[in-house]
Amino acid sequence: MVFSGKGRELIAQPQTDPSIKQRPAANPNRSVWVAASAGTGKTKVLTDRVLALLLSGTPPHRLLCLTFTNAAAAEMANRINQVLAQWSIADETELRKNINFLMGQRAKNDILLRARKLFGQVLDVPGGMKIQTVHAFCESLLGRFPLEAGLAPYFQVMDEREAKEIQNEAQVRVFLEARNSPGTKLASALEEVTKHIQESDFEKLLGDFISERGRLCRLIERFGSVDLLINQIYRKLGVSKHETEFSIKKDACRKSNFDFHALRKTADAMAKGSKTDIKSSKKIKQWIEANFQEREKTFDSYLSVFFTLGGEKRARLVHKEAKALYSAAPKNLENEAKRLEYSLLRVRANVTGKATAAILTIINSLLEVYEKCKKERARLDYDDLILKARSLLEAEGNVSWVMFKLDGGIDHILIDEAQDTNPDQWAIITALSEEFFSGEGASKIERTIFAVGDPKQSIYSFQRADPKAFEEMRSYFRTKAIEISKPWKDVNLYISFRSTSSVLKIVDAVLASEPLKLGVAEAEKKILHEPLRYGEAGLVELWPPVGPIEQQELEPWSPPVKARSGYDPQTQLAEGIAATIQNWIKKGEILKSKNRPIRAGDIIILVRRRGTFVEKMVRALKREDLPVAGADRMVLSEHLAVLDLVSIGNFLLLPEDELNLAGVLKSPLIGFSEDDLFELAYNRGQSNLWKTLCCRYEEKPIFKFAFEELKALLETAESAPPFELFSEILGKRNGRKKIIGRLGSEANDPIDEFLTLALHYERTQTPSLQGFLNWFLKNDIEVKRDFEHAIRNEVRVMTVHGAKGLQAPIVFLPDSMQVPSGLPRLLWTEDEIILWPPRRRYFEKQCEKALLAARQVRDSEYRRLLYVAMTRTEDRLYICGWNTLRRAVSGNWYELVESALKKIGSEFNFDSSDICPQGWKGPGWRLENPQLQKAKNTDFEISIIKESLPDWVKKQPKPEAAYTQHLSPSHSEEYEPSVISPIGDGKIDFFQRGLIIHKLLELLPGIQMEKRRQVASRFLAQPVHQLTHEDQREYISEVMSIIENTQFKEVFGPDSRSEVTITGRLGAQVIVGQLDRLLIKSDQVMIIDYKSSRPPPEKLADVSPAYLRQMSSYRAVLYSIFPDRPINCALLWTYTPSLMPLPDVLLNRYSDHLDA
Repeated sequence: MVFSGKGRELIAQPQTDPSIKQRPAANPNRSVWVAASAGTGKTKVLTDRVLALLLSGTPPHRLLCLTFTNAAAAEMANRINQVLAQWSIADETELRKNINFLMGQRAKNDILLRARKLFGQVLDVPGGMKIQTVHAFCESLLGRFPLEAGLAPYFQVMDEREAKEIQNEAQVRVFLEARNSPGTKLASALEEVTKHIQESDFEKLLGDFISERGRLCRLIERFGSVDLLINQIYRKLGVSKHETEFSIKKDACRKSNFDFHALRKTADAMAKGSKTDIKSSKKIKQWIEANFQEREKTFDSYLSVFFTLGGEKRARLVHKEAKALYSAAPKNLENEAKRLEYSLLRVRANVTGKATAAILTIINSLLEVYEKCKKERARLDYDDLILKARSLLEAEGNVSWVMFKLDGGIDHILIDEAQDTNPDQWAIITALSEEFFSGEGASKIERTIFAVGDPKQSIYSFQRADPKAFEEMRSYFRTKAIEISKPWKDVNLYISFRSTSSVLKIVDAVLASEPLKLGVAEAEKKILHEPLRYGEAGLVELWPPVGPIEQQELEPWSPPVKARSGYDPQTQLAEGIAATIQNWIKKGEILKSKNRPIRAGDIIILVRRRGTFVEKMVRALKREDLPVAGADRMVLSEHLAVLDLVSIGNFLLLPEDELNLAGVLKSPLIGFSEDDLFELAYNRGQSNLWKTLCCRYEEKPIFKFAFEELKALLETAESAPPFELFSEILGKRNGRKKIIGRLGSEANDPIDEFLTLALHYERTQTPSLQGFLNWFLKNDIEVKRDFEHAIRNEVRVMTVHGAKGLQAPIVFLPDSMQVPSGLPRLLWTEDEIILWPPRRRYFEKQCEKALLAARQVRDSEYRRLLYVAMTRTEDRLYICGWNTLRRAVSGNWYELVESALKKIGSEFNFDSSDICPQGWKGPGWRLENPQLQKAKNTDFEISIIKESLPDWVKKQPKPEAAYTQHLSPSHSEEYEPSVISPIGDGKIDFFQRGLIIHKLLELLPGIQMEKRRQVASRFLAQPVHQLTHEDQREYISEVMSIIENTQFKEVFGPDSRSEVTITGRLGAQVIVGQLDRLLIKSDQVMIIDYKSSRPPPEKLADVSPAYLRQMSSYRAVLYSIFPDRPINCALLWTYTPSLMPLPDVLLNRYSDHLDA
């Protein structure tokens, strides 16, 4: 390294080519574990690994790549497809060069030929390559094996909103059960919990338990039941569940349990001591000399002699005057304090034990009802996807069967962002890779596991991600590989493609400090980042913190006629940052590494948490007229655009609400000015505002427009469901255009989400305007805005968590002086026992120990969050913050960066008062390196054409003429036989019977032959079917007789397919249909169509012509595909059930409706 003055550093070009360091990770013949620091090209390494595996001959469908987000999965799939597409059309020289670089050796001709074919092979994979999130993979896995997982085959995944609704329903059911059954265990538990917690806190506590339910369920399974777990909790706390808080205190008040004479002598000595000792002496004497009942009543007063209000033992129990009179006084008081402390700890343990037992009883009932509610609706939440998939794979014998059915298995597993994988997800990966390192699966083919991640960037502990698991799983898989002599490679990547040398220098300096070694740098002895962008200008600045503004005190009774400054430190800092950005753009400050002026889109402002500062920051940016993307998350019901739509909806329900109507008139949907509203509302007497508008609409054009618009909407609202109503407001009546004209383009996102919710409500609820608005406002729906692929030239304000995976030339860290202070509501001990102390004063030894561990986890993640925040920076990093009246807590981000900059940076005088009226000044610190290389401007400019659009853009296109006639044989307009009554004859429900047999015929052929009866039994035994054991045996016998029928046995065999969609053109007609069963053989094609809801005819001649035309249509389409093979057709009547082959002679009579 070459230094040119303190604070200015030049870093030499990296000694190692980064591609050389990355290449071992792409070797397809060994398992690899990659620890990659921020900006070192994790996605490229993962992509190269996939390409190398494909080149080595691995079929695309035998790869499984698990990513952390959908965006990451899409990004990786796009990269791979782009490379493969280029390979398919590249000339030989270019192709050979690319593959040689990827493999690190000269590629043979057969490899080049394979490379050209890969793009087509990947496109042919059904559903595409398995590059997906863990949740998406689990959903597809459960969709393939619903019966084995114990799920309804038609299950759907709920979003967070629907899950919350079902949780609320379960909560209501449990509370009603407790209320209607007093004296039960559930009712007693609810009574105990309500002593300690409010309704709003219970909602949060419930959320904690729901998020931990996988861990909790395994804990209950470990002990066998909730009752046995509760017994273990009491043993852990060292108390009996038969004790109470009062019995423990009562025991402490017994005269036999304290030293009366020693305390009496001590109290006599204290009575001659200091004022404090005299007061304590009086309390001690009164307590020890009182009778038993009085001691019970005054026990808390007696405790105050020894303990503070917070329950801590007093530092000094007796003063020197009393000590001089009676030397044994300190020892006597210390012994009594220990005795009382033991009793207090027992009280705390007892309260914690009873509270934990009560909440576990409630939560266990609530989770059972929640599961029942989900089962009734055939729904799964996101956690269910992981938990059910884990249970499926961990069930004995299931992994081999599942892997066999997954297109013959998975040969290579790749894990992205491995540091964010939680224990349940690791369990799934471990189960999937079990055969990689054991048995025949380990020897027949080279199967590998690949993981890339960075423990320093593990910031999702709330999703139970643990950075230690990254190293633990590395050790686990490495040991497995070495045991069977499988090749293994550990790879460390440290060359950054992203950041300049100054940014990386301060990152290394901060990581080298002692605090950062706790939870961040402990896995490695020393962390160093090497920049690839050597010689490119970089800058790090630490601004002086904004101090609290002294507020002028108002004189008593002074009239509020003078405006007072509303500035606070947060507002001052926000306006300072906004003014700085505006100054850069206004004067055209150059971003030296790119040799172009700074743009708004170059800047990200990162905060640790969403709070009032985010709102103030966005407001300050808008006040400076800077383009801003807004916050990365927003509560939909709080956005102005949505509030306007809700207001007009409320008007349509109750036009007489004058305040609401005034808001509607002032909104962009109508467009009243203040004067217009005043003119309409003033001096109207007792007349309602809506009636006034109805009477005076002729007076002004704006009045007339408002009246006609609102009257038309009132008429529409009488019959239109919510989605159609709001679509008309936003579309036909130009509501969207008006709202965006006032609020800007950022209003598009909340408007679209609002319409999506309206459509969702119509599909799941009885559509009504009042119902929808009540449902919408009852749920605080939060919308996540995707900035990952944002190309608009806007400043982004977002959390560090939201910015994971992003980067920007300029990054501000304004939220740097506050530290997390929240305590977890649930505590887990070292041996995985759960505790719930309802208040801080009830923490005993086990709770304190668990709390200490939880704090260490929280503080370690806080420091890792700083690393993630700093490494989002490409060129310039600005750290700033604000002070409050309280002194900043030690160990905050600002302090950590300041300590590092004082060692390697230079001090400068910061002064923002010249660009901001509320600017501030003070000493700052700076670290920079100059631009040494010639800058390359590789960025593209985003230009906006402001020309007016032609008229045809604003008009609806004319409907196209339909030249093609579509026929759907299964939905014929011809007469069909009457359906079976769903009511049945009172003994047998033939309608239900037909549907059940249809479903079994669809599912069982995909099951191993020896397991079919077992799976069918499990399916039929589900309570929803309400079948007796005799019915179940009869159904199984009838279905198996069809599946095993010698004539059509192959149609239900492993080579057949179910629910096959076919489309074919016959002349001018397009036939679209779905085959229930299809078998394609070299000498024939066989198709079967199920008829579930209609009775079978007694003879072939009585088959409905509609069915015969349907089957002849299917046969004609298949003939066009397989002209050299006979097409054999049959109908399967599930009512009986019975199989009816259809001869060609009969079908030929019903082919006249088809074009030649």
